[in-house]
Amino acid sequence: MSIPHTPPHPGPVGLAAPAPAGPVGDPPGPAVRGRTRIGGLTIGAALLAGALMVAFGATAPSRTPEFIAQTDSTGTMTFEVHEREEGSWALYGNTEDALLCRHIAPSGATPLAEAGTGWRTDDGRWVLLGVLDTSEPGTHTFTCERERHGVFAVGGSDVVAATRDRRILGVAGGAAVAGIGLLVGLGVVVSAAAARRRPAVAPAHE
Repeated sequence: MSIPHTPPHPGPVGLAAPAPAGPVGDPPGPAVRGRTRIGGLTIGAALLAGALMVAFGATAPSRTPEFIAQTDSTGTMTFEVHEREEGSWALYGNTEDALLCRHIAPSGATPLAEAGTGWRTDDGRWVLLGVLDTSEPGTHTFTCERERHGVFAVGGSDVVAATRDRRILGVAGGAAVAGIGLLVGLGVVVSAAAARRRPAVAPAHE
């Protein structure tokens, strides 16, 4: 009768040593912190520059133009228009009632002025009543025949155009600078935040 072979007991099984933990994310380095600061400064500088440009445009001066003819509400004034001066002259007044005067072209036609848009000189004395149709060269006449207090004058329209251009440039340019700077700054900040998180998910050592 054979006795079954019993293998020796292996003895107590030792617990495996725990694997060393992977490195905890290192604090952000100087380069990452520097990029975050640069992004913040870019945003701040862009918003400040945009606000200054808008303010610059909003304070565009409305200077009094040089007048070539002037009359009161019961008088007549004439002025000469040369070739290629279409749109170069405008009617101004100390009242917004442009119907007090009638424009007579050299041919006898009575063209209507292009309506003004509330433009007023800084001293408050003159209002733009309209840019004149001066496509016909020669002597143009303004006849004012109503018994009402008022003063009217013809002057260059370039002052009005310069004021409007500066205001448009200030508002549009300021918005563009602020918007572009904001996008660039946010991009830098987001990329720096992504770089800061990257070490925290580094693979564990074997």
